[in-house]
Amino acid sequence: SLASGMGLSSANLAAPMCKLSGGQRRRADLARALLSRSDLLLLDEPTNHLDLEVCAWLEAYLLSPALQGTSVVLVSHDSFFLDALCTDIIQMHNRTLISTSGNYSAFEAHVQEYCSWQTGMWEKRMKKEERMKGFIEDQRRRALSGQADDNKLKQANNRATKKLDRIGFFRSDGKPFKLYSLKFFGEKWLRYPERVEALQHDPLLKFMFPEPPWANTTSSDHVSDSPLVTLDNVSFGYPRRAGDISSGGSECVLQKVSVQISPSSRVAVVGPNGCGKSTLLKLLSDETQLYGGGNPACQGEINRVAGVRVGVVSQHHMEALRDHLDQSATQYLLEKIPSIKSEYEARQHLGGFGLSGDIPLKLIRALSGGLKARLVFSQVMWHKPR
Repeated sequence: SLASGMGLSSANLAAPMCKLSGGQRRRADLARALLSRSDLLLLDEPTNHLDLEVCAWLEAYLLSPALQGTSVVLVSHDSFFLDALCTDIIQMHNRTLISTSGNYSAFEAHVQEYCSWQTGMWEKRMKKEERMKGFIEDQRRRALSGQADDNKLKQANNRATKKLDRIGFFRSDGKPFKLYSLKFFGEKWLRYPERVEALQHDPLLKFMFPEPPWANTTSSDHVSDSPLVTLDNVSFGYPRRAGDISSGGSECVLQKVSVQISPSSRVAVVGPNGCGKSTLLKLLSDETQLYGGGNPACQGEINRVAGVRVGVVSQHHMEALRDHLDQSATQYLLEKIPSIKSEYEARQHLGGFGLSGDIPLKLIRALSGGLKARLVFSQVMWHKPR
């Protein structure tokens, strides 16, 4: 019943994992985890590669009595999924964990409120420090003037060493910290001070896409008026067994498909897992040429405009890094792209995709899934697909 709810047919269950689509593999992994009946269920990006129908089923199942008493910890970038499931949110920021009660919408509201408070407290701290520095300088100037006063100099030094350093400290409950905050040392009363610092926002990642040669043209007969890639009445199927391309020996995935991709298109391909979305992208990028030629399972016409460079980031991009896990991101890029002449040039390019600091020097196996995806994306974008 679990497999049926996830849309896995008997044929899917009997097939080798390598024959399943990315979404079907993810369903199989989830089914195995859900069948374990564990006390603590850890889900790392569970909705990746799943279609909307299965995402809705998974959401309902995680809320059902079948998992009553099971604690669930999940990592996800799907705000709607988090809103429906979560009772608490833990944010990782500046190598610390910040816990918030409620779902993701409540977390966003808390973050906005905290940012407003933090900004206000930072402005107060700056004003207090400015006033205190002005007072200290005034006292020192008077002490060193013709009317020298040792008491004023002592007072100025005291303010500089004690008062100035205490400005900006607040207790964990948000109230100003004072020495008598530690008057009672019971756990109920103890409030450790934290200093208000300037609010640090996570840097926004901006990808720089190369501009195609036809982007600024106004010519009516330019290539921009013609499709870049055209599929005309194309049918395609994969061999059921290695080397089997005889008639009847292949499984039809797409049948009589016609598609035109123009220069200004932004196309989303949608559909259930296993329906052939990735196969369609492979046809557009000419990655199916292994089965092409005289293969009767590949019929129809595929035309591409001369000079068009196709870049591909597949859903299984991690497999491209499998044999390079003991290399750094910089070493990987230098090996894969001979036109990159120096480590500096490689790191400069990686920095444009959020791989900055010491990240390009770390082993690929130590990088998160998101950073690995950025590495593959940076490799594709070096060749300036258009």
